[in-house]
Amino acid sequence: MNISFNHGRTTFVAATDKGFTMYRVNPLEKICDRNLGGGLSIAVQLFETNFFGLVGGGDNPLHPVNQFVLWNDYPAPNGAPVLQRTEKDKIVAVKLNHDITALVTRKTATLYSLKDMSVVKKIKTGTNPDGICDMSSTKGSVFLCPGQEPGTVIVCDYKNGTERIVSCCSHPLKTISLNTVSDQSDMTYNIIPDSLFATTSTEGTLVRIFDVVKQNLVKELRRGSDVCDIYGVNFSPDSRCISVTSSKNTVHVFSINKDFGNQSSRASFLGGYFNSEWSSFGIDFSPIEATTNPGGPQFQTVSDTNGGESVKHYSCIFPTSPTTDGDAFRLLVICCDGSYAIHDLQFKDRKTIPRASGLLQKLPCRTLEIEME
Repeated sequence: MNISFNHGRTTFVAATDKGFTMYRVNPLEKICDRNLGGGLSIAVQLFETNFFGLVGGGDNPLHPVNQFVLWNDYPAPNGAPVLQRTEKDKIVAVKLNHDITALVTRKTATLYSLKDMSVVKKIKTGTNPDGICDMSSTKGSVFLCPGQEPGTVIVCDYKNGTERIVSCCSHPLKTISLNTVSDQSDMTYNIIPDSLFATTSTEGTLVRIFDVVKQNLVKELRRGSDVCDIYGVNFSPDSRCISVTSSKNTVHVFSINKDFGNQSSRASFLGGYFNSEWSSFGIDFSPIEATTNPGGPQFQTVSDTNGGESVKHYSCIFPTSPTTDGDAFRLLVICCDGSYAIHDLQFKDRKTIPRASGLLQKLPCRTLEIEME
């Protein structure tokens, strides 16, 4: 199963072995469940429209794994394909905005015009089996993907025809996330969309945040000191904080501006590791198979999952009030097995309030093939 949030983090779509299912984020509720007669590896929603980007997958794929289909879900529940494109290799990620369809394979990224699927830009990337990439929402024209050298990011401005290489770390990248927003969020929260991007590496210890225009390092945040897999990094719609999920079955939430402070060591005067900014909130989360009493309001302590292996889970965080001085945020965690948990967070008091957890629906647990939007 693959899970992807839309640009505004108002909905998420789960690609399943029969089609796709879509949920509203707040309040958490199912919007639709489409049985298309075959499996999908990728299903992404274009903002809050009835258009979806689909790629086949699973044991009984709906389409070939190298074919992209733009699906019009209106009128539901029938729907119909309106555009398609076949790549030479397996498609491992899809990004959509009002102008561009980005199709990412294991060694290339091709940007197409959404109107007629004509080629806008072709990019050679490093080996990228996980489909690491991100793209602007409405205001910008930026596409991000791994460079051919480990630890580098290609910052492509597809409207101006510029392409720059940013060296982010010495290890291969694991995630790239842009602070994309929905059509109206930038006006609501008075922020500059598509202005920051965050990276993590295969080490899984640090989150580095860069300025898109200047390509300089803005902030370095420490998840921990031991190696792990980062599953996803998500900016809040107001770009004041990010949430990070990993194979440690823990969700970390960091502040990324001056409104709220992160944790710091009392030995910060020693510099280096001791001078790191640590998460204000580190919350344990386990998938449903690891719990003996699922459905309670608390996140569950991990005992064992699939023989000791973590099941991938992703998160989104958003303000519960549109006021710029509010410090209340809501954290939603969704796991590949259909389990979820909701917490309310208060940054100034560093207080976390568990709200709900449970099982959305019983879904087959499979490894995700791309990162979430």
